[in-house]
Order: sequence, then C-alpha cells, then structure tokens
Amino acid sequence: MKKILFFGIITLLFSACKKEKTTFDYTTIKIKQAIRYSNGNTDTTNYIYTGENVETRTIYSYNPSTVYRRVFTKSGNQFLAEYYTNSSNTHSGFYRINADGLFDTARFTNLNTLLFNNRDRYYNDSEKRNIRSISNYNTYINDYLKYYNSEDDYTYWIATVNRLDFPLLSTKDSIVFEYYLDKPQNVLFSFALEKYFGKPTKHLVKKRLYYDMLNSMTLRRTFEYEYELDSDGLVTQQIWKAYNQPGNVLTSSDTTKYFYYKD
Repeated sequence: MKKILFFGIITLLFSACKKEKTTFDYTTIKIKQAIRYSNGNTDTTNYIYTGENVETRTIYSYNPSTVYRRVFTKSGNQFLAEYYTNSSNTHSGFYRINADGLFDTARFTNLNTLLFNNRDRYYNDSEKRNIRSISNYNTYINDYLKYYNSEDDYTYWIATVNRLDFPLLSTKDSIVFEYYLDKPQNVLFSFALEKYFGKPTKHLVKKRLYYDMLNSMTLRRTFEYEYELDSDGLVTQQIWKAYNQPGNVLTSSDTTKYFYYKD
C-alpha cells in the first residue's frame, strides 16, 4: 500500500512539473501601444489589426490635434501602404513579399511632390536572415551589410551612408552589437510589420558601438538599452541613451512603454 501511495505522489509531482514547463505561445501576442517619453514630450502610437492588415496611429504631444496614420493592406504578394496626416494622404507605396514570406522590395512616392520618397531593396540568406538592406532617398543612400553569430544575433553591421548631394558628408561605420543573453526577444515590438524584414534576433540588444571606418576605426558613438519585462517575458519598458565618444557624453535619451494584445 505504501509503495502504491509513493508512486502516486511521484506521478502527481511529475505531472505538475510538466504543466509548469508548458511553452508560452508568443505567436498570439501583438504590440498594441507604444508610449514614448522624451524631453518632456509624450508621443503615443496605437496599433490596430484587421486580419493581416495593420494600421498605426501616432499622436505627438507637441501637436496633439494631428494624427499620423500608416495603413498597411495585404494584397496578394504585397502590402499596400498609405500614409496620412489627419485626412490628407501624403505618401503611397508598397512592400513586396518574396517566396520565403519576407519583404524584398519597397517603394514610396511623396504625393505632395509626385517624386519617389524612397526605393528599398532587402536581401536575405537561406536562414531567412536579412543580410543587406539598401534604401535610396534620392539625395542619399543607406546601405547596411549585416553579420550574425550562431545565436542569430547580429555581431556587427557595415553601415554606409552615401550623401549624393554632399559627398564629403558620407559616412561608413562598423556597428558592433552587445546583447542581454539572459533576455530573449520573445515578441517584436518596434514595428507592426517587423517580422517580414527577416528572422528576428534571439536576444534583446544591450549596446551598439559605432566605429568610424573612414577615420582609423575611431569609436565615435554608442547607444545603450535597458529593459523591463513582465512575468510573460514581454518588454514593457525600454530606456535608450545615446552617447558621443570619446568622453561618453550623453546627447539624447528616451523611455518607451509597451502594451500588448494577448489572445
């Protein structure tokens, strides 16, 4: 009888442990709201989902009567995009989706000038990681080459800004990344369509260090990040600080609070 009772207790304990180890389903969670606090301003972005379609609405506290809307509508192998300032349509464009389910091309037109605002190209590897992105803004071109470690975190980027209007102001940086290895990035929270830009990094970034490749690899700037997470492992607050180097001089900072839809 004692032996039966002993095995019964062990079975119950084993079952309880199995329940505690149930994996949380992060695929059901989406960013709902981001509130950014910076220099006395409070800027709020709300995210609205209708099926695969997404709309964001941003209000800046310095001009609370104006609502900036971005509407992304799934249509075949692309998202059609329309940007509005209140009811005025300012930009129109698209993000095209390739066979791997990721963006490979984007293009936007400034409807006030009827000129291209930007033309983008995204390149991904066989692991669905974004390894290069090129954005042409007519007067300058951003070109980012991205390198990863075995954890799918960035090791560094080679970031080139070609100033077509003022070539002497062009820059080329090696951006080195550091991560919080004890803080996984469970849910993307920076942009509503972020998952289409390639496989996400595994961990939350801790620091970015900018080395000037045109000036003897001098460290010229650093970005630092701190986070608060809730009991589900979701980022509820991010503190961002930028420092000029040398001297570690703080130049700007902000705090953003995040809220989520949880199905």
